[in-house]
Amino acid sequence: MSWVINVARAKGSSTLVLENGDRVLKNHIFFAILGYLIGFIFLFFVGLGFYDSWELAPGETWTLYIFPAIMLLALLYGFIYITFYYYNHRVIYNSETVTAYDAWGRAKSIRWTDLKDAEFNVVMQEIRPYSKQGCRIVMGRYLYGLDDFTQGFATHHPYLVQRILDRPLF
Repeated sequence: MSWVINVARAKGSSTLVLENGDRVLKNHIFFAILGYLIGFIFLFFVGLGFYDSWELAPGETWTLYIFPAIMLLALLYGFIYITFYYYNHRVIYNSETVTAYDAWGRAKSIRWTDLKDAEFNVVMQEIRPYSKQGCRIVMGRYLYGLDDFTQGFATHHPYLVQRILDRPLF
């Protein structure tokens, strides 16, 4: 994880600029690799279950399979969420709005003029800007181009930028 943090910081000023001038912050490839690795672990355990024929030994009850079933579902959810997070989570911003897409591809936008507050969540490693209307967007900490975003943030709201700049490692 420290390698991902260092690479994300090194690429903090590398943003993708679209044809219309909007800037895009995107995730590190590590999230796709991690998602696929979790998917392979899930498939390994499912294959192991098929190898053992998913049979109960004499004297065992179905309740012995509750914990393994929950763990398999957690692995499946982790695979789906982290892989979708890599492909869908991005932040697109320009001089008027900031739009963040979550892992499922849903977008939320805040106009720079409507921005009221911002915070950095240490536990989830997220930057959370809030609008005057109560809308909240969530931005991952390990996005490429985050330094450029904070510079743009400072031009619009210099009094709030310090809250997202003081990002502890963990």
